[in-house]
Amino acid sequence: KGMQAVRPVELTDFAANKAKHRGDMKGFIATQGKNIEYDDSGYILVNGKRCGLYIINDKEFTHMRGIEVDMIDDIIILNDDYTASYGPRAKNGVVLISASQKEKKVVDEEGNTVNEKEYKQQQKSKKK
Repeated sequence: KGMQAVRPVELTDFAANKAKHRGDMKGFIATQGKNIEYDDSGYILVNGKRCGLYIINDKEFTHMRGIEVDMIDDIIILNDDYTASYGPRAKNGVVLISASQKEKKVVDEEGNTVNEKEYKQQQKSKKK
């Protein structure tokens, strides 16, 4: 009864060209939904609370520093408690990002954007 009036929740999927039109990360993240902000230090805030888990190209991070707005191909912000699925860091939500590696850039373990050659050198020096 009354189901015709109920709209399903839609997950948004933003292409890189839409992100480029916004120009900056704050503006882009603001388009992701109500009460979602970006605080310039690499964190997304959902209802004023920092998300503690960012999954970028299937790797887990605690922030998204180093990601530039034009690197983002897709972003989905899960804005609820997802500890059952993702563990304790997902208490304030989860940010899922698919980021391209244009110009052979990668995101290192600390969330910084570096070119692929620098990243490989970092990995070699860590193994020594």
